[in-house]
Amino acid sequence: MTKILNPDYEICLCRHIKTAEVIEIIKDKKISCLKELCEIAGVGDKCGGCREELVALLEYVLENEKALV
Repeated sequence: MTKILNPDYEICLCRHIKTAEVIEIIKDKKISCLKELCEIAGVGDKCGGCREELVALLEYVLENEKALV
C-alpha cells in the first residue's frame, strides 16, 4: 500500500497517470466505485493491470474522507 500512496507513483502505466492525479479525480468527482473511476479518469481501461491497485487506492481515499467528515 505504501508504494501506491506515493504521489509520484505511476499507478496506470498505459496512460502514464500518477497516484496524485487519481486521488484528485476521486475527490473532485466524488467517485465511489472502480467503474466510475475508469470511465471518468480514463485509467484501468486499457490493459487492466492497475485495477487491483486502483481499487485499493479508491478504498483508502474513501475511508480517509469519511474519517475527516
